[in-house]
Amino acid sequence: MDEVKKLIEQLKSESGTTRLIAAEQLGLIKDRRAVPELIRALKDESKIMRCYVTEALGEIGDASAVPHLIEALKDEGVNVRLEAAGALGNILEKCKTIEEFEKVENGMDGGSAALRKEKDKDVRITAQIEVAMLTREISKKKNELAPKRDLLLDDKPTPPKKGGGMYQAFRKGSSRRLMRT
Repeated sequence: MDEVKKLIEQLKSESGTTRLIAAEQLGLIKDRRAVPELIRALKDESKIMRCYVTEALGEIGDASAVPHLIEALKDEGVNVRLEAAGALGNILEKCKTIEEFEKVENGMDGGSAALRKEKDKDVRITAQIEVAMLTREISKKKNELAPKRDLLLDDKPTPPKKGGGMYQAFRKGSSRRLMRT
């Protein structure tokens, strides 16, 4: 069994210390195979464990964790919420292409729906502000990348043929029949 699989198994341990160390190590290794189990560990009863897990998810940088991290923005533990915000920022920093930004953006859309159901108004507003800031950053980065992407496109649009438009057809008399009916 490789090291990542051992650490994933240790996330399920009865020992809190073992689970913390496993989450921390998985974040350092940055292996995406750990993401599903780390997402499950976000439901751990220990606030400290949830902090370690959010940090590990941010270090790994997989966009599939985004909706779950947004859900963690409304965690009862203040430090968990702070780590979740930091993890979302880390994931965003790792994005290099428009497609990666769009994955994060789609995850944020899914997570935002869960935020609207939060009963605690202060937590909901704080989390929504964080999401709005990240959304603005995504838009900014996508706009920066858009000109570069457009320059790389091989399929250049062809200009319309001259004489084929509505005005030219009308001048040739082909549209006169349409006007009479």
